[in-house]
Amino acid sequence: MKNRYVARARISEAQFRRILRYFVTDMQANRISELTGLSRNSINAYLKAIRLSIVMKYTDFQPTPATNGVSQLFGIRHRDYRLTVEPLPVSIAKAYMQILQQNDSAERFKELSRRYDALLHYQTKHLYPLAPHAESDRAVAFWQFCRERLAKFRGISADNTLLHLKECEFRFNNRHRDLYRMLLQHFRKHPLRLGA
Repeated sequence: MKNRYVARARISEAQFRRILRYFVTDMQANRISELTGLSRNSINAYLKAIRLSIVMKYTDFQPTPATNGVSQLFGIRHRDYRLTVEPLPVSIAKAYMQILQQNDSAERFKELSRRYDALLHYQTKHLYPLAPHAESDRAVAFWQFCRERLAKFRGISADNTLLHLKECEFRFNNRHRDLYRMLLQHFRKHPLRLGA
């Protein structure tokens, strides 16, 4: 079946555009399945492929075996009008958590705030703003955005936490844009590959 948006597609362009429109509105997979008549497994496969494609294109995320060795601690920073969230390796995360728990360690705390505006411990859902300035405020706004968005998923496996946070980063940075048109153009130039 010819489809400009999906390589080796088994669905029509119209079906893909519907899936993409529902994705942009943050609709849950079971509802998309009901509306499109496609199986839940197919919808999940498309949504995961869409997520991977956009976060690899529009964020600095590259899935590698190293991403499996990350903790639940993430650094958030806002530079050049763009917010980014990055996972911290387990060894660094432990050191940073010790710094955060030692309130009298002003110098080391200052060192952290040069690199990040906030640290997020995803497992406990706790955000640690690192400096009282506008960038920290943006990190707080981003975390509020994430919490509201991710609450509807009713739990995300640890394996998918990074992918969903990077998707939140993409949505937050482009919240004033027409995501449907933006992504439709993206998939026209870079057709989606399931399982890629």
